[in-house]
Amino acid sequence: MPDSNYVGGPTTPSDILLQRIIVDETSLWKDLVFVSEKITKGYMNLDATLNLFTIATKKSPQSTKRKIQAICYLLRQNVKPETIIERGPTEVLSVYAQSFSSANEKMAMLKIPASLKDSFLAQLDRIGAVIGNNTRQGQLELINSILSGLEKEDILHLAGGAHK
Repeated sequence: MPDSNYVGGPTTPSDILLQRIIVDETSLWKDLVFVSEKITKGYMNLDATLNLFTIATKKSPQSTKRKIQAICYLLRQNVKPETIIERGPTEVLSVYAQSFSSANEKMAMLKIPASLKDSFLAQLDRIGAVIGNNTRQGQLELINSILSGLEKEDILHLAGGAHK
């Protein structure tokens, strides 16, 4: 009986991951592209697949989820899987992050309440120091890429679960 998270094919997500041996980062990236293509086509469920990848690879679920979302974004832009594999994770994540900043370029200034301004700017400086990027654009792109990968439940959890 096929897995309920995989529709339209003879293989379950578990079978796919068991059949494909992840030897190094290159094959992991190929596997992520392969699975993301199935997710984009509706054959697999992101959360179920993410759980399997997290177990199989011992990688951070947040990082893996962002990579899958970035790959799915490019697949929806009609970028071929082979091209995504060639570009690699760094370039694909960068393109994905830029897609969000490009859509909002017209917003030249973000008004921050005076009570939060110093704290917010200090956090941006902290991010810049950690990632080695002292431009506000680079710091905000990182924040944007992180936030864009969050589901509603993740945001509620970060807000203490009390906000709805």
